Amino acid sequence: MTALNDGEVFGELRRIAKLLTLIATKDQTQKERIEVLAGLDFQPKEIADLIGARANIVSVTMSRMKKKARK
Repeated sequence: MTALNDGEVFGELRRIAKLLTLIATKDQTQKERIEVLAGLDFQPKEIADLIGARANIVSVTMSRMKKKARK
């Protein structure tokens, strides 16, 4: 087995994070996935990458969730 460089390790960690996200949220809607990940302090771009959505969709959904929570 060859040693991995930092970039390769980072890439593998991202793959693992994505798999864990998919497993943890497999039966949830996109909105529910966004809620969970936002609650874990993920940024919209990170959430979008993890769930396969566009960052704009994630941002709008998060904005609506915050607005609804204030009411």
